[in-house]
Amino acid sequence: MQLVAAHATRALAELRVMADARHIHVGATTTKLGRTFSALRNRFADLALRREQSYRFTILRIRHGFDLVRSLKLIASRLEDAELERWADQWLEERGQLVRQAEEELAWFARFPRAAMAPVKNTTPAGGVRALGSWYGKADAALSRAGSKTA
Repeated sequence: MQLVAAHATRALAELRVMADARHIHVGATTTKLGRTFSALRNRFADLALRREQSYRFTILRIRHGFDLVRSLKLIASRLEDAELERWADQWLEERGQLVRQAEEELAWFARFPRAAMAPVKNTTPAGGVRALGSWYGKADAALSRAGSKTA
């Protein structure tokens, strides 16, 4: 995951340069809002998730970025922006290798199930959030079973 983070940092810097060259500016408010949502999601998700779940969610977010760059490549092609299209091709190749490596690391959780099932955060509030989530899941399942009996 550290390689993915380094790749993302480098890619964002490159994108800023290309955006500036194209007179596309992302406002400070937009950037701050995106970072705030990300921080909130990470902070609260860590209260409820086990390590293995957190890792899989991280891979999902990485795939989301992959899909965004695929879309960017299509837009670059449509606009006949060869530089941006080449950048997207290179990014997709590099990130694809990193995603495959991250997915292969999922095997670690199978080898160490106790560690995989450990909570990301093991605090009293985190335990409360997990208990509430467990209770909600059981209540939802019971209601679903009850609803299927009456249908």
